[in-house]
Amino acid sequence: MIEKCEVREEAGHCQSDFIKSFNSLAGILEMKGLSRKVEEFLRFVEKRLGGALGLMKTFKLR
Repeated sequence: MIEKCEVREEAGHCQSDFIKSFNSLAGILEMKGLSRKVEEFLRFVEKRLGGALGLMKTFKLR
């Protein structure tokens, strides 16, 4: 199951928007039963590119 991220006080505006979007996407995917495949992809990206920043780079979010 995909765990939702928490927005930290010191997080920048962009990062908090990214986390809100990620949490919304995680909820939708969980409802549709697609969370396992997405979870594997996110784990791969996290290992290869370095966590949330890696995801942001992958999807070209700023």
